[in-house]
Amino acid sequence: MIHSSPLILASLVVLLLAACGGSGKTDPSAVEVRHTVLSSSANGGCLSTDCSPSSVFKNPAALVWSYKNESSTPVILDINFRNLMAGQEITYVFGNGFDNNGAILPGAGVADFAGEAPKTTVGNSTLPLLKVNEPQVQSNDAWHFAQDKRRQEWQDNLTNLPIKPMGMVRSEARAMIAQATPPADMALGTSKVWTDTFGETNVDYTTTARLSCNDSRQRRIVFWADSGFNSATSGYSSSLALLGKTMCGSTGAIARMASLLGNVWGPHASVGMISDDTAPQDVNIVIVSPTDAPWAGYFSGGNSFKKSVVADSNEAVAFFVNADIVNKDIQFANSTLVHELTHMVNWYERSVRRGLPRHNTWMEEMSAMMTEDVLSSTLTDKNGLPYNKITGLRLPYYLSTGAGLSMVNWVELKDASGHYGMAGSLGAYLNRRFGLGIYKDMVTECTGTSSWDCLDNLIKKYNGPGMVQVFNEFGAAVFGLATNRDPASQFTYPARVDGLYPLPAVDLQAFKKYRPSQAAAVINLQATSHTYLVEAVNVGIFTYTRRGIKIPPFSSLNVLVR
Repeated sequence: MIHSSPLILASLVVLLLAACGGSGKTDPSAVEVRHTVLSSSANGGCLSTDCSPSSVFKNPAALVWSYKNESSTPVILDINFRNLMAGQEITYVFGNGFDNNGAILPGAGVADFAGEAPKTTVGNSTLPLLKVNEPQVQSNDAWHFAQDKRRQEWQDNLTNLPIKPMGMVRSEARAMIAQATPPADMALGTSKVWTDTFGETNVDYTTTARLSCNDSRQRRIVFWADSGFNSATSGYSSSLALLGKTMCGSTGAIARMASLLGNVWGPHASVGMISDDTAPQDVNIVIVSPTDAPWAGYFSGGNSFKKSVVADSNEAVAFFVNADIVNKDIQFANSTLVHELTHMVNWYERSVRRGLPRHNTWMEEMSAMMTEDVLSSTLTDKNGLPYNKITGLRLPYYLSTGAGLSMVNWVELKDASGHYGMAGSLGAYLNRRFGLGIYKDMVTECTGTSSWDCLDNLIKKYNGPGMVQVFNEFGAAVFGLATNRDPASQFTYPARVDGLYPLPAVDLQAFKKYRPSQAAAVINLQATSHTYLVEAVNVGIFTYTRRGIKIPPFSSLNVLVR
C-alpha cells in the first residue's frame, strides 16, 4: 500500500523495474512499501500510478521507491515493508542534486521488529571487500587535477592577447580549405628537442620521429619518442602500431573527434599564438621518460602560444605521454591519449576559437572521460579486445569511496581518483540515458560560468527532468548496484548505440565487492553528493518498519529492493 499525507511537500513515485529471469527466492514482486509522514511543513501528494491502500507491485527483478523533499525543512517518515524475503537487499540512497551544501544530515532511522529478534543486518564496514589499487591511475588523476589549475593561466594569457583583423582569420580558414591533400609524412629519425613544462622545473628531451601518419584530411600526426621507448623495448613494434591505429586515419581518434566535438586546431583571432596560416599544424604525440613525474600523459595549452608570450612554449599542438606507461600498459596509454585529446579540442574549440569561459574542473574532466567511454569500442588491448576505462576503473573507484564526495566541490587530494571516478561514472550514465547529444553540446552551449546550470539545461533539452533529479537517480543506480538484467531506465546503465558508437551495458552487481557495506562518514549532505545505507534481509517472508527516516530539505531518497 502507498498512501499520502496532506502534510507532504514531496512527490512520491514508485518505479518497478521489470527484468527477465528473476529468482523466485528473492523476487521482489510481492513486496509492498507503505510510508507514513511524521513531520513536514506543507502540502504535497502521491504521484504513483496506484495510491490505493492495497497495492501489490509485481516485478521479477527490483523495486525502486522514490521520495523527493522539495521543502525547506526535513521530512521525517516511517517506511513499512511487507513480504520481504531472505536474500533480498534494501539500499537507501540519499542524494543532494543541488550545487549548494545541505546543513542537515540525512537519517536512516531505526528498524522496528515489533519486539522480535532482528531479521535484517545493516552494513557496518566503510571498507570495500576489494580495494581498487592502481597506483598509475591514482597518481595520474592527481596530476590531472594539478594540470587543471593551470588552465586558468592559459585562459588569462589568451584573454590578454590582442586580436587579429578578421581578414587574417578568414585567410587562415581559406588556407586550410586549400590544403586539399594530406601533408607528406615526417621523415622517420628526424630529431627534435621537446620541453616538458609540467613540473616545477622544465626538462628538455631529445626525441626522434618514430611514426608519421595523417588524419585522412589536412593534418599530419607525428609520434616522437626519447630513448625510453625504443626498438629494444619488449612489445615496441606492437605498441607503436596500436598507438598509430588509435590516432591515425579516417577511423582514428583525431578524425572521429572532429566529427564528435571539433578540431584540435584551426583559424583563430588571437595574436601571439601559433597558426595554420602557412600549413596545418602537426599533432605531436611526445613519448618521454620522466624520472620524478608519475603522470601518464598531459596536454598543455601553453604550448600553443608563441615564445614571445610564453617563453617555454614548444609552439606546437602537442601532448606528452609517459614512455613507462606505454611500455607497461598500452591500453591505458591509448585511453589516456583520447582523454588528453578531449582537453586539446576543448581548449581550441571553446577557449581559442570561441572565447568561451573554461569549464569548471569537474565538467572538463567529465567530458574527457565521456570520450574514454564513447571511443571505447575503438580502443583495444594487445589482444584486440575493447578497453573501457569507465567500467574497468572509474566505476569501481567511485563505488569504493562509499559516496560522500561532492561533484562540484573538488578539492586538491593526494588521491583524486574518487572524484574522477564519480565524474566518469556520471558521464557514462548520461551517455547511456540521453545519447551523445549532451556530450557534444557541452563544447558549444556551456557559455556561462556555472557548468552545473549548463548541464541542467542540456538535460532538459534532451527531454530529461533536470540535473537535480538526474543526479539523484544516477546515485541510486550506482550505489543500488544496477544490473544489466533490468530493462533500460533511469536506474540502470543500459546498452545503447548512438551512430557509430556502441556503449556496452554495465552490470554493477559485478562490482559489488567494491562498494563498502556502510557509506563513508559525512558531516553534511554536501552539494551534489550521495550517501547510503545497505540492509540485508536474513529470514523468510515477513513485514517490518524502519522508523524515523530523515530526508533533509531539497534532497531525495531512493529505496531499492533487489
